[in-house]
Amino acid sequence: PADPATPAHAADALETLCDLDLLIGKYDEAISLAEKAVEGLEKAGESDSHDLAPHLNRLAGAYRAGSQTAKAEPVLQRVLALDIRALGPDDARVSTDYDNLGSAYVEMRMFGDARSAYEKALSTRINRLGADHIEVSGAYLNLAILEEKDDKARAARSYYEKALSVAEKKLGDESYSLTGILDRKST
Repeated sequence: PADPATPAHAADALETLCDLDLLIGKYDEAISLAEKAVEGLEKAGESDSHDLAPHLNRLAGAYRAGSQTAKAEPVLQRVLALDIRALGPDDARVSTDYDNLGSAYVEMRMFGDARSAYEKALSTRINRLGADHIEVSGAYLNLAILEEKDDKARAARSYYEKALSVAEKKLGDESYSLTGILDRKST
């Protein structure tokens, strides 16, 4: 059996408590626990390790849940840098990191930064999966919703149309899954 006193096990225990606090709406407590988990791993020499990325993601999630998205942004940037270095620029986790960063920017109404992050997520997916993959449709949807929030209706419509085109190719034009795209596109 593994030693329960390792920093990784301590971090896991703290994060379990963090998750429970998030579930019951104790956001300040959850943030404190997630911060302690990351601090413990950093003190143990994990600050540049890719193994720290999931713990940083939990911390960023706690910040966002607790309406402290500005604190989450540098944490999400750090996760992105760790994942790019460890996994390469077009890995699926890197795409997700860009999405997470983009949505944090949207929460902070930093639409230019959100656009840049979502465009990088789109690019990584196209590079990895090809332009007609269903995940690319999701990336177009993120951009469409962003443009809609930023009062750029033409750009939003263009992205909705791209999302729909990719989805139709993969799912067929009669798919029930297309309903959400069609509903959004028609607004």
